[in-house]
Parts: sequence; structure tokens; C-alpha cells
Amino acid sequence: MKLIAASATLLAAINAQSVEVLLAELANKVYQVSDDGLTHTFNAAPYFQGVYTCLGEGFEGKSTFGNGNGVISYTEKADWTDGDHFSYDTTIEGTVKSIPWAAAYPADVQDDTFNKNVAFRVGAQGVSCKTSGNVNGFPYSMEASLTINEITMTSKKMMAEIEVSRNAEISSSINQYWQNMAMPSGSTIATIGASAKTACTENPMNRACSAKLVITGENNGQDFGKNVARYSVQPKKAQIAVNHNKNEVFWMAVTGIDTMEVLALKYKINGGKAVLAFQFVGPAGMEAVAVAGQEFITPFVAFVSAMNTPEDAVHAAVYSDALFNAAQGQNYFNFYPVIKATQFESELLASTLGFSNVQSAARSMCEVISTNTEAFLSEAAPVVSQARTYVHDVTGANGEAKFNAWFAKI
Repeated sequence: MKLIAASATLLAAINAQSVEVLLAELANKVYQVSDDGLTHTFNAAPYFQGVYTCLGEGFEGKSTFGNGNGVISYTEKADWTDGDHFSYDTTIEGTVKSIPWAAAYPADVQDDTFNKNVAFRVGAQGVSCKTSGNVNGFPYSMEASLTINEITMTSKKMMAEIEVSRNAEISSSINQYWQNMAMPSGSTIATIGASAKTACTENPMNRACSAKLVITGENNGQDFGKNVARYSVQPKKAQIAVNHNKNEVFWMAVTGIDTMEVLALKYKINGGKAVLAFQFVGPAGMEAVAVAGQEFITPFVAFVSAMNTPEDAVHAAVYSDALFNAAQGQNYFNFYPVIKATQFESELLASTLGFSNVQSAARSMCEVISTNTEAFLSEAAPVVSQARTYVHDVTGANGEAKFNAWFAKI
């Protein structure tokens, strides 16, 4: 017997060691690192294969990945040797049906072949990204950049001039599905002049804070005029006004900043009527919300707090009909006082949902919920009472007599 036990123990140890060796060999085949620790090789073909090399201040890699139905070739290189610049380049090519998530694409593009090159640059002067390639041999190119032409800072003011541009050429022969994901063909160039008082960095609601944004330029050769956005702070509101060729096209303001009791966001389009987008109690008015919330949960907290033992919970469940009856007419389930305390309102939301205003809709809805809840409990109370009477009858003397009479016949 001891020999058998010893043999079994030895066999288990050998098997355990074999499993560890197999796992180690498997891991070694999937992932390898060079002696200098800079080159990393991955091999999980056909799903992923790649070789990545660390370059100190950057890296480069070449890989393929797929779903078992062909592979996608991919290269990438990142460089941040110069501390003020960062570059990232990638190339990718293959067939849509080889992508691991190919099922997410429409059936009519599954056999499309593609080639894509991306060059991304970040530097002290701005950001640029250029993408080019082809789909089924039909070319496309897209480029966008943001260039900081000038930044000036004084003790009272900050100023900057930024240039934004984009250019795109998309072959009309490319499937519309891919065109919908690309920039519209054409070019845009815009110059943005921004200025702001230094007081804005400390508190954007400070009356000394003001800012201005001037945008000029052209789209596909057409001048889109002078667009000016101004931010200013008045005693009771902070506002943004946007003008196009001196005509107001958009206005938005946050009101109530003087007392911070109720804050409201309003807007106007093309000089029309101001619309209340959102209103809510401010920091100075949150105490009223807390009080309303406390009043709402008080009866529930009292009920839960009174259960000191499991026996209390059992009695509460068995005699819950008394609780259901006691809740009638008490308005315990009406949450509207809390909503009212928040002073939430929105003309935009009310108009969308077809209400005269959000508060009246919330009051009606909460009243319906409270009434229906009490009605449900009222209907449930007799059921609980009948169930308790039945159990009492079965477990009492009458039930015992019935059982003895039935058992005597067996």
C-alpha cells in the first residue's frame, strides 16, 4: 500500500512538473525578449504576430493581426528624442474581412482592400495630423493642423493667435460607407484671435473677467465672414454672445451667480426669445434639498431602525397588513417635495416632452406614483391578513384536530 501511495505521489509530481514545463515552453513560444531587453517578439499566429523594439526615446514595431481569414499588416513608430516634439507614424493595410471585428462592417465592403498611412506631429508650435491611402486602389488624403502663431501675456491680459486648417481629397469612386467616415472634400483655413483678462484664471465668475474670440477665414475659397464671441460677467449673470458680421447668432448666459441660490442656463438663437435650457438649485440653496430629502426618508429610517432583532423583522412581515393600512393617506411615497426643493426646470425639456413645465409634470407624476403605491398596499393588506389567518388556523388547535382526524384514517 505504501509503495502504491509513493508511486502515485511521484507520478503526480512528474505530471505537475510536466505541466509547468509545457506552460513555460508555450509562454516562450508566444513571447520572447532579446538579451538586451530592447526587442520584444510576440507569436500568436494567425491572430497576432509582432516585433517591437525600444529605442530609448521612442519605439518602432511591425506586426500582423487577423481573425483567421487573412491578416492585416501594421507598422508604427514613435519618437520623442527632442523634448519639444513628438511624432507618431503608422501604416496599415489588408482586407476588411480579415479584421478581427469584421462582422461590424456591412457585407458590401467585406472584400474591400485598404492602405492607410498616418503621420501625427505635436510640437511647441502646434499639432498636425495627415492621413493618406487608398480603398480598392482609389486614393484619399486628409490633413488637419492647429498652429499657434503668437502668444502674449501681460500682468492684466493674455492674447493668442491660432491658425486652424484642413484639406481633404476623397475619390468619388470610394464606397459611400467610407466617405461618410472621412472629412468632406475641400479645404478650410481659419484664424482665431483670443484674448482674456488674467482675472479669468482665478475666477471665471469674477466681474473683472472678460474674454474675446475672433474667427475669420474661408471654406472652399468662400470667405465666411467675421465671427466674434465675447464672454463677460455682470452682477447677476455670466454670458457669451456670438456675432456673425455684427449680427447676433447665438447668446448663452448663466444667471443667479450673485446669490448662488438658483442657477439657470439660458440661450437665444439668431436674436430670438431666450429659452431656459436648465435650472437647478445652486450651492447656497442645497440645504433646502437636504431638508426635503431628510423629511422624505424619515419614516422609512424610523421603520428600519425599529428592527432591533430578526424577530422584529419576522413580525413586521407577518403583520405587514397593519403597516400597509397605516400608510394609507400618509403620502409617504410622494417624492415631489424633493424635486420641488431642487427647483429644477427646463423649457427645452418640457417642450420636447409636451409638458407646460417640468415641475407640474413632476408633481403629477409623483402624485400618481404615490396614489398607485398606496392602492397596491391597500389591495395587498387583506391578502396578508387572510394568509396569516389561514396559517394560524392550520397551526392552531383547529388545524391539529383536523390533522388528527385525517391521520386516524390512515
